[in-house]
Amino acid sequence: MRKLISLVLLIVSVVTLVACDHTDDLTVPLVVYDMSDDYMQDFTDKIIDEAQQDFTIELHDSKNSQIIQNEIIESLIEEDPPLIIVNPVDRLAARMIIQKAKQKDIPLLFINREPLREDLDLYEHAYYIGADPVESANLQAEAIDELFGGKPSTLNRYDKNNDDTLQAAILMGQQGHQDAEMRTKHVISALETLGYSIDLLTIKVA
Repeated sequence: MRKLISLVLLIVSVVTLVACDHTDDLTVPLVVYDMSDDYMQDFTDKIIDEAQQDFTIELHDSKNSQIIQNEIIESLIEEDPPLIIVNPVDRLAARMIIQKAKQKDIPLLFINREPLREDLDLYEHAYYIGADPVESANLQAEAIDELFGGKPSTLNRYDKNNDDTLQAAILMGQQGHQDAEMRTKHVISALETLGYSIDLLTIKVA
């Protein structure tokens, strides 16, 4: 998470310095999809804490409603901020947000949920920062490989039923979130590529 926050703050700093004549009392709005989400609460708390030396983060809660988020962003666009940071309620709704910001030449920085590439390509000042879900899945597979001894055909003491097969129950992230879906898919394929036999017992949204 710290690496992502550093990248967010780096882009915010660069964009706001380019967009503004000065950065005194600079305020950057951050529009979050739902502040009742524990992960996003922690994520935004860290952004606010890390950013306080250089600029003020103005937090807006979309309450998991795309309608509310659209209204917030339309209002912010009228205020002409140097940049808007957006955690989309629905990644497919990003197109309209991008089009409206482009009309006013306001840069957008999307976090956590990646808009479609063709939507980002509509505007040269629309950016996305997030973790690579395939890389995350590969890291998970490497950790599992290390835990079970690195020999897929002869598992170590953690193979409690001694069948040299991984019985797996996957706790997946938010349903419909592209990163969670891709991590789930690729961690299985990464383990199979390493040579593991997998008995997938269940996949549950956690």
